[in-house]
Amino acid sequence: MSFLRIGLSVTLGASLVHISAPPVLCESKRRFYEDENAVNPVPGTVTKSAGTELEAMGPSKLVGGASVRTSPTLESAFKSTRLFAAQSAENIRSYVDEAYAKYHSTEKSITTTASKLHDRSEDLLPNSIYIVVAALSGNIAARQRGMLAKMTFPVVFGLAAFRYFLPQTFANTAFFAWKLEQENLPHIAKQQSAAVDSAVGMVNSVEQKTKEGQRYVEDSVESLKKSIADVTGVDVDADARK
Repeated sequence: MSFLRIGLSVTLGASLVHISAPPVLCESKRRFYEDENAVNPVPGTVTKSAGTELEAMGPSKLVGGASVRTSPTLESAFKSTRLFAAQSAENIRSYVDEAYAKYHSTEKSITTTASKLHDRSEDLLPNSIYIVVAALSGNIAARQRGMLAKMTFPVVFGLAAFRYFLPQTFANTAFFAWKLEQENLPHIAKQQSAAVDSAVGMVNSVEQKTKEGQRYVEDSVESLKKSIADVTGVDVDADARK
């Protein structure tokens, strides 16, 4: 009897549990491939997931097909260095180009000026050698003299030879030097011009006085001859021709 009671009790309890449990139904429209991130979660049931290792390393960029991760500070430093190097290279290139342009312009100006100064009708060789020899001769002549002679004799001898062997080239060079002096040293050029004018005026005055004195002497001689002829009746010029 006891076994029968126990069996009935177990059977009755199992029946009650089976009746109280809700039935499990099969979901007819379950979406197995649905993106779970797109599903709106129920408030209060979402927990923040920990970041992955790649996310912890920071954002990445694709450069040439490779994933590259850098920090903004490092990018800014490299950018500043690159811009500074590029600007420095541009400044150096501009400076070199400007210096070369100035050198080329100066060289062209010198060659053009030298070509204009030289007269085509005058041969540079051997006349240039003669001028150099004359300057060296002036140095030799001033060897036993003072410092002033040693400085002036070679210049004077060289300029004299330059004017003698290349007269037209010397005239062109002198005019060019005078023009440069007027452009760069106008005050000295004015003083020099005034001194030259004064010297030329003095020379002209001396020549004029000399001519006047010569004319006075000639007139005096003629007057004396006439007086002698009137007093003595002797023709001095006729006697001198005999």
